Amino acid sequence: MNKLSYAAALFLSIVACASAKAQTGDEIVKKNIEATGGEKNWRSINTLKESGTAISPGGSIGITRTVITNKEMRIDITLAGVNGYTIITQKDGWVFLPFQGQTTPQEMTPDQVKSTQDQLDVKGELFDYKRKGSTVEYEGRDTIDGKNCYKLLLTDKNGKKETMYIDTTTYYLVNATNKVSINGSDREVAAAFDNYKKTPEGVVLPMDVTTEGSTIKFTSVEINKPVDEAIFKPSLK
Repeated sequence: MNKLSYAAALFLSIVACASAKAQTGDEIVKKNIEATGGEKNWRSINTLKESGTAISPGGSIGITRTVITNKEMRIDITLAGVNGYTIITQKDGWVFLPFQGQTTPQEMTPDQVKSTQDQLDVKGELFDYKRKGSTVEYEGRDTIDGKNCYKLLLTDKNGKKETMYIDTTTYYLVNATNKVSINGSDREVAAAFDNYKKTPEGVVLPMDVTTEGSTIKFTSVEINKPVDEAIFKPSLK
């Protein structure tokens, strides 16, 4: 092979490798969607309500998350018989935590509301990621909690980055790590997902979510049940 032919072959090999890498990332995302219920089942979700208990060294907290897809979300928290909540809509947000001394709901700042908008999407960041303006890069393999995983870097349209670890066998999301702002400083926070269960509607969801030393164990999942939108207005109840 002459130098020109060798250079051409090398160039084609580099292009092919780059293309394969991009395709691999997209392929992993597609297999993740398929493994957790398929595009049709995920796209059919309009409302989601999950209930369970958050368990930490400090005790147990009752928790219920109610979402109207891409519109509104409410998280109800019960601690020692006292009820609090967080509400997020497309434009506003409120936090009421009486067990932390609050006597009235506190309105979120515009930046706080903006940073929590992804929580309104029950389908997750990987579903329709291209349409949302996000990109996914395949970054090889890693081992998380003894599981062999594909490592993906997701960057959303605002530049926010999240590293996701997908089990190479089940194609379930095992772990996700991103940076969040807490009390004015950036911190890296990891969430682990486990105990996946298939719902009657055909989607597969993690029933255990662990982050910051606390594990939420969901015991009830309701999909596409009617939701009273009045719960997305702040009150003292």
